[in-house]
Amino acid sequence: MDKVICKAEIEARPTVLFKFFMLLTAAAVVLCILSYVPVKYYYPEHSYHSFKDANIFGEQVKLDNPGAPMLGVPLTILNGHAIAGQIVTTIAAIILLELAAKWIAIKFGADRCSLSLTDRGITGSRRTLFNERSVDLPLTGISAIGAEKNIYSRLFGGNTLTITTPTGKIKLHCIQNAMEFLTAVNSTQTKGKQKPAPSRAPANEDSRKKIRDLKKLLDDGLVSQEEYEKKRRELLSKM
Repeated sequence: MDKVICKAEIEARPTVLFKFFMLLTAAAVVLCILSYVPVKYYYPEHSYHSFKDANIFGEQVKLDNPGAPMLGVPLTILNGHAIAGQIVTTIAAIILLELAAKWIAIKFGADRCSLSLTDRGITGSRRTLFNERSVDLPLTGISAIGAEKNIYSRLFGGNTLTITTPTGKIKLHCIQNAMEFLTAVNSTQTKGKQKPAPSRAPANEDSRKKIRDLKKLLDDGLVSQEEYEKKRRELLSKM
């Protein structure tokens, strides 16, 4: 079983900015709906106390209908302020709703993601609302890894972790302990690249054997004392 060295804390924690944005989105949607709801303005300053149809941004203006001049049917349209209000609030509501949907999807997706560093590599899963991607990377398969703060960090806290591999990039948002995880990965990679120092034991044993053999040659009279001492010093220097 792989030993877990560090586990990423992936959690979306809505910040004040995210809550403000959601309130802004709700306000835009409400204004958009109200801009299409007809209301009546009451004018008490007129002696006849008239009402005029309008929306929340302005009143309606009655014009002669150019399409039916013989009938004298009036054509009722909104004035410039009312039309501009409808257009602006509609566009704003659509854009904000689209962004809100994306950010909410990231929030719920982050709460379902997992990432762990083991002695073998990085494992886990990256989930969204509609799909899931398994993460199983050996340490040698990680080209680069980095953490950054972006809009998601300001909305949900934490950092965005980017893992670069030969086949592409994997991004995970809302990593609350991103710097700790990044340091652990770099440290583990460095340890894996360090080669153990070569053992001197085999070389020492070989030198000892040669000295014993040399001593036997000396005892048998096959080498002189001077030759023995010279060769012996050479072998001792290699130990």
